[in-house]
Amino acid sequence: MSKIFKIAATEQSLEVVLQSFIEEVGVYFQLETNTQKQLHSPIPVLTDKNGFHVCCGEKPKLNEPLIVTPLQMVWCNIVMYLQESGYKEDEIEKIRGLLTVLDEQYSTNLALLEFCLHYCLHNRQPLCLMVTKAGNGKIIGCEKMETFYNCDDEDFYINIRLHKILKKALPDFDLSNSLSYTITVSAQEKELLNAIHTNSYLTEVTIKTKNGDIHSAEFCEHLPLDEKKYVQIMNEKSDQTVTIKRQKGKDAFIKRMYHKFFNNN
Repeated sequence: MSKIFKIAATEQSLEVVLQSFIEEVGVYFQLETNTQKQLHSPIPVLTDKNGFHVCCGEKPKLNEPLIVTPLQMVWCNIVMYLQESGYKEDEIEKIRGLLTVLDEQYSTNLALLEFCLHYCLHNRQPLCLMVTKAGNGKIIGCEKMETFYNCDDEDFYINIRLHKILKKALPDFDLSNSLSYTITVSAQEKELLNAIHTNSYLTEVTIKTKNGDIHSAEFCEHLPLDEKKYVQIMNEKSDQTVTIKRQKGKDAFIKRMYHKFFNNN
């Protein structure tokens, strides 16, 4: 059962796909739980150009270490991941808006994000936040994890694995016994998915494997007939087959087929 949140001012939407979400989130914020203590207990943090690194146990050798809560640290890591993925400041602010949709109801900051982290800790199951640059998103538990394609004009979803970020903030958090339903994606599969997502003219893909790995893919495109586009295609230095299709005696569109080979090293 999913819950759809709408932000009227920005027309953003966030779908939360978690079992018993409405009941569980109410109970969580009404009671003082061990999870709340875990997520709101200040911890010293070392930072460098590669991101945030938690120092638990021994105090870091700094005169004034940065003190944050695990909840704040998770949000900082989400921001850094979004920045690395090409998100601008206003786009990141839209994502923050998605994760604060419960703030007014429960009088706390980043309430939805906090509950999702509680869900990871309490159920010891992976959780993913999938967002777009337009500011829409999905929060999906492991029982609903799937690879899906976004067929809209909007940018495709990127996947933020909340349970992996949570591991940085709480090193004792362990999901080793709860990962039977997760899906791993190789570098070749990720490259192929990106090629599919970013090509709006693509109509068919034929994938060839070798020893279980993706070896090559044949792409078929249908493009509108345009002289500039035709010249651009013909000037490309790649092996391809280009066919001009006709309908009712007139040139209608370009059918183009080409191969892409993947490095499996």
